[in-house]
Amino acid sequence: MDKISIELNNIDFSYEQDAMIFKNFSLKIDNGIKIGLYGPSGSGKSTLLSLMSGLLIPLKGSVLWKVNETVYKNKEINKIRAQYSSFMLQHHFLLNYLNLKENILLAFPFNPSNDHIERCDELISTLGLSKCKNRLPKNLSGGEKQRTALGRTLVNEKGLIFVDEPTARLDRKNARDISDLLISVLKDQTVVFASHDEYLLDKCDRLVNIGNLK
Repeated sequence: MDKISIELNNIDFSYEQDAMIFKNFSLKIDNGIKIGLYGPSGSGKSTLLSLMSGLLIPLKGSVLWKVNETVYKNKEINKIRAQYSSFMLQHHFLLNYLNLKENILLAFPFNPSNDHIERCDELISTLGLSKCKNRLPKNLSGGEKQRTALGRTLVNEKGLIFVDEPTARLDRKNARDISDLLISVLKDQTVVFASHDEYLLDKCDRLVNIGNLK
């Protein structure tokens, strides 16, 4: 698996000139670290994920990805993001006309190989979804849908994972189950969580309180 670290160096960012969200903000995330971003709603957690992933470009400063021994900066990240990273969002975004397994295999832009299918089957078993792998999303529980989304995030084995509020739509039990799964299966990857969930955040290697940056 690729070794990936991230550096944010003195970045400024705002959507409007008079409402600066980040000012001279720096952060380093070493390879293999599980880091949790937390703070009140509207504090900028999702914005920071977008900056880290290259979906947004800072007004000043730089975002760097070091992939193995190669460094990519700011707009260069757009060219390699899909190659090295994957996302899990709070909404599962499953396609209603595809079954569980087919939704996971959407992670591959072209026809999946036999190795991809084998990896998918292994993940389905690991995530406890074997009994429902042929079900459509309408026949899945909320927890099953989110585990399916997790499978789609993991199946292509990227070295960097961005996770945005993965438990926000779940009840307490399913939220804890998903949190435990996330930590247990994301072993070697560099992972950035944005979350309000104290149970999940407590399992991270490092926490950053975005609310304290205001």
